[in-house]
Amino acid sequence: MKFPVSGILLKQVRNNEQFYINLETLPADRIIFHRIHKWVPLSEIFMKTQIPIALIFSRFIIGLTIFVLSIIRVDNYKVIAVILLTVGLLTDIFDGIIARQLKILQQKLRTLDSLIDQVFFISVAVATYIQCPDFFKTNALKLTVLLGLEGLTYLICFLKFKKEIATHSIGAKIWT
Repeated sequence: MKFPVSGILLKQVRNNEQFYINLETLPADRIIFHRIHKWVPLSEIFMKTQIPIALIFSRFIIGLTIFVLSIIRVDNYKVIAVILLTVGLLTDIFDGIIARQLKILQQKLRTLDSLIDQVFFISVAVATYIQCPDFFKTNALKLTVLLGLEGLTYLICFLKFKKEIATHSIGAKIWT
């Protein structure tokens, strides 16, 4: 196999595919992969793998934004909150789809996604309480039972499996 650029090459195998990293004395953003005679900038490869993480953290920012906007009571809060909630839910859907398409499924990514989901929905719940406290007073018993059952699922999962509940399992996706 001939290479179009001379230099020090490092062979790396991932998923039965061979990659050659050109370690020539180039600036970091010019280091390139060679894969089947095609040169691709590393920045392009790293950028693709960061898309799901960017979507996950954008949901964190959206949740905090909804919370802050409810505290400062901006005009048209309901419309803004619905738009932000919709965008947040779409990022939740597409981060997993994109991660699967790019084949970057990792336990750390799933755990981070679950954690940010919890922060997002707790922020939305607290923001809703700030805006509509009467709803929570009227439905206090139902909400207490709901939160108690949710806490019980976490407790049972931790006691039985010694780890946090797996909200990104196939069973969880089928259930919802």
